[in-house]
Amino acid sequence: MNATLSFRWLGVAGIELRLGERVLLIDPFLTRPPLRYLRFGRPAPDVARISRHIPNCDYILVSHAHYDHLMDVPVLLHQNPQAIACGSPNTCRLLEVAGVPQNQRRLIAVGERLVLPPFKVSVLHGEHVRLPPGFRFAGSLPEILRYPLRLSDYRMDECFAFFLEADGYRILYGEAPQPADVLFAAPLRFSVETLKIIQPRLIVPIHWDRFFRPLDKPVRPLPGLPRYVNSLKRFKRMVETTLPGVRIWLPRLFEDYQLSSLLSTAYDR
Repeated sequence: MNATLSFRWLGVAGIELRLGERVLLIDPFLTRPPLRYLRFGRPAPDVARISRHIPNCDYILVSHAHYDHLMDVPVLLHQNPQAIACGSPNTCRLLEVAGVPQNQRRLIAVGERLVLPPFKVSVLHGEHVRLPPGFRFAGSLPEILRYPLRLSDYRMDECFAFFLEADGYRILYGEAPQPADVLFAAPLRFSVETLKIIQPRLIVPIHWDRFFRPLDKPVRPLPGLPRYVNSLKRFKRMVETTLPGVRIWLPRLFEDYQLSSLLSTAYDR
């Protein structure tokens, strides 16, 4: 029986893609430190939880260097010494501080084509919501870095989107003007014009849940953010108005889904 491409939602922006024995992760984040750590403290990744929910991986793509995308990546690399992580200069520097060896860190840039068998990946420019005032989560890294890091140490220099090809499917992670069959998108911000270019058959909303809540509590949506398409209902209305007939699939945490089934069978959730 031939292997087919499947995915799991890991919470927040985290996605696992599996084809045969190969596992590719994008922005895995399970630790979810409480809100108070935004200002104080140096929370350590939850090693036991990470290893329980993600037993193995081969590749990790990091869209940008914020803690809710990068914090747990060093643990996964230490637990999987054959795995490599791909990201921006800030991402690679923070991985180095966390003790990740050079052969597991790969610096990438917009325009690159990565061959991560059986996945082919194009690195695209991504979009990020405007950061709230008062928080230093973008720009150059602090001169002095000590692990475990403060959450404010995780600063974004570049933001990537990823276009992946595998098992005959075109998958887009993030907001970029690139046609695709499947779109993993955050409803916090999305352009109608870009959505018309992508023309996806299936949209999987991600990064809509409160990432300060621990995984053992029920999933709750993020509070409203002015000026953004910031709710699943509004996002669904925008999609249905822009591209009638496109399927929107809201996955359950850690549940495995085959893309072939989602794209061929009429689900109603």
